[in-house]
Amino acid sequence: MQIYYWEYFLSIEDDLYKTSRFVEFVPENYNTFSIEFSRIILSSCSEIDVIAKEICSIISEEKKASNVSDYREIILSRFPKFHSVQLNIPRFKIILNPWSDWEKSENPSWWKSYNRIKHQRSSHYNEATLSTALNSVAGLLSCLLYYFWLKEGDRVTIEPSPQLFQSKYLIQYEYSSIKLDFNLPDDRP
Repeated sequence: MQIYYWEYFLSIEDDLYKTSRFVEFVPENYNTFSIEFSRIILSSCSEIDVIAKEICSIISEEKKASNVSDYREIILSRFPKFHSVQLNIPRFKIILNPWSDWEKSENPSWWKSYNRIKHQRSSHYNEATLSTALNSVAGLLSCLLYYFWLKEGDRVTIEPSPQLFQSKYLIQYEYSSIKLDFNLPDDRP
């Protein structure tokens, strides 16, 4: 397993978790924007680019994946239920489905915000919101789960476990050894 991918995710997730000390993770604050959310969004979406390209190259060596629309086409060709992955943040009673727009052949609004923040930050700084940060980190976790599944098989054990996120498809959580196993909504790789 590419452990550095997981370590990087944990670092980003930890940064997101720390923001909860200053901005409560509740719907009333979803439009709160900040430089810290901007940094988390840029980091997580940049990492999604890396992981999604890896997934696409495993699925199809022939098709070139250079943007999120390419990722959508290639990933959904192999994993048609990818868009239905839900991630929970139990502490805040939040359920996220970051890739749900792929079901409609559209890219997620949080991804569009990421691109505007990245390329036109001065005029779109206010899109660096809590909601976009939550969904971009959840989007990264979704990609990582599928990537590890492709690389490691149908029962992936990831250690250490995330601080915030759990999956709707959680099948086992052992407190003593901090193992978190995910069973994803698609067929075996």
